[in-house]
Amino acid sequence: MASDNILVLLMVEVLGMMILLFGVYLEALITVPGSHEWLIYVGLLMGVLTTGAGLFSRK
Repeated sequence: MASDNILVLLMVEVLGMMILLFGVYLEALITVPGSHEWLIYVGLLMGVLTTGAGLFSRK
């Protein structure tokens, strides 16, 4: 049971890192400020939150 929880948390953490990297990639890709800028920040925030949740819940 405990190993399953750790596996799920690890997957959530990896997902958060992927969202974070994708947000950074989009931000580098879209240098022209437009209507999609808030989407990038939301993606970055989601990535940070999911990664932080995965890190804190592993303690």
